[in-house]
Amino acid sequence: MAHSPVMIRSAHHQYSTSLNANKLNPVLNAMLGYVTSGLPPSIYSRLFKYQVRASQVILIASLALLITGPILSPFTITHGRVMVSGLVLFYLSVMYSQHPGFTRFMPSRLVSLAIAALSISWALTYVLNLGSFIWKALLIAWVILYIMMFAEKGWVGFPCFTQMHSR
Repeated sequence: MAHSPVMIRSAHHQYSTSLNANKLNPVLNAMLGYVTSGLPPSIYSRLFKYQVRASQVILIASLALLITGPILSPFTITHGRVMVSGLVLFYLSVMYSQHPGFTRFMPSRLVSLAIAALSISWALTYVLNLGSFIWKALLIAWVILYIMMFAEKGWVGFPCFTQMHSR
């Protein structure tokens, strides 16, 4: 059954306000994402596609760096930066792809795009050595965004783990 954009926005608004009613800032909650348990399948599917694509883009960048790294082995510093960037991006892509399963929280499209953009921008500035303040700022922005997603879910006592064991 096809849904009109008005119905989807209405359902999106209904679930975002009901799921996040107990939070202090529903606008910030809508920007970060939603608890997965109450999302309708159509919205979950759309958000999931963005989350998976972001993970895939980061993974592809990681593989490109990890393939390029050994070629640059005569250039010690560049080789090291390329390999470290490739490993970090690989870790980020795997962890981000598992985020909804571990936290029961689906990141929004904006967050998925921001995570991919910040990760790849960090890797490029780090590999090209464009100044430590730039890559450090990008890394800090990524970390803050990721922490905000965990905090949005309710960080106290890590409820993502207690929910899984309370069944």
